[in-house]
Amino acid sequence: MQTTGVTLDEIRRRRGPFLPVSERLPALIRASGCLDLLARRLVGLFCSVQCPEHIAPLALDVVQTISDAESVIVSGFHAPVERECLEKLLCATAPAVVCPARSLEAMQPAPLLAKPMEQGRVLLLSPFAPGMIRIDAAASAQRNRFIAALADELFIAYAAPGGKTEQLCRDVNHRRPGKCSAHGARRSTRNAPERGGAVVTGTDEPLGQGPA
Repeated sequence: MQTTGVTLDEIRRRRGPFLPVSERLPALIRASGCLDLLARRLVGLFCSVQCPEHIAPLALDVVQTISDAESVIVSGFHAPVERECLEKLLCATAPAVVCPARSLEAMQPAPLLAKPMEQGRVLLLSPFAPGMIRIDAAASAQRNRFIAALADELFIAYAAPGGKTEQLCRDVNHRRPGKCSAHGARRSTRNAPERGGAVVTGTDEPLGQGPA
């Protein structure tokens, strides 16, 4: 895949007021696709791999609402619900920023991405240097921190109790309180056995603001 090296200064220039200077990002980021998407408001999407079935349709509705508001979803699109959201976005001719947990150089765009990339609706971003082709837990965690730093706000479709997604949001809200958002989905799921659409503790306090 043909890629471009984008400096952190260039990312900040394109992100304008959206990207706080305090966030830690790599000095050089590899990119392929439409860099103009970086000028849009970015909403990071996360969902635990193990996710209750009732969460998926709710997450799809919220992602559609975010896209209708002219924001762009940024995600690794690795977990099943995340992948469903990507498929819905691209079928609806909406844009997306895709961040794989590996370098871009050895990748071939998935068939789902090929046409949207030609249409300027997809941007692939990676914080990894060329040659990083093994996807493991450490790479996934680094990728998720990258997305959390890049995005203006996070939508957590579902975070398994005690899991990595829950811990990520605790860390994010500790640094930037309120960045993890329900986008109205908590109201839709508050009576469900498992909570989705927001990351909450057992007492429904927002992560990073309630009891440890």
